[in-house]
Amino acid sequence: MPCNVILLLEGEEEIGSPHIADFKRANKEILKADLVVTADGPRHASGAPLIKFGSRGEVTFELRYRHASRDLHSGNFGGVVPNPIWTLVHLLGTMRNADGEITIDGFHDDIEPPSKEDLAAVERLPLDIGELMRNLNLARLDAPKERPFYERLCFRPTLTINGFMAAMAGLAVRPSCPAKLL
Repeated sequence: MPCNVILLLEGEEEIGSPHIADFKRANKEILKADLVVTADGPRHASGAPLIKFGSRGEVTFELRYRHASRDLHSGNFGGVVPNPIWTLVHLLGTMRNADGEITIDGFHDDIEPPSKEDLAAVERLPLDIGELMRNLNLARLDAPKERPFYERLCFRPTLTINGFMAAMAGLAVRPSCPAKLL
């Protein structure tokens, strides 16, 4: 071929690709490219492959919150000591409203709106929303409903919670036994 082809197979995508950034930083020179093709993504419902001209990026972060200096039993402290999980739930609830709008200050500042050509291109894409919903067993699509499907998918950022873990350190589970008063 009259050009160089670099093939990078990355098998950690489903666990957040924890090593790809370090690999990229360590191999900048050999990974220089004019075009990147990724095989990740669905086929169209018709079975035809799709060509994407870009992907939305991703920022990941972990939130941790603690009120007390140690774990506390809810039977002894619930309703008195603030619960860190509820604090996080309320914080997350401020980041996106019920209309599907992301409410974080500055979040939308550097987003380029789609051009007329971009919007015209996605208007030509075939879409059967009813079939999509049946195929995924969905009762509804996410908000905002008034914004067209492909405009949301291709040109708007999303704020997605991909995991939530609340730990109870030192919890011991024992079979129930009758209590004795001594």
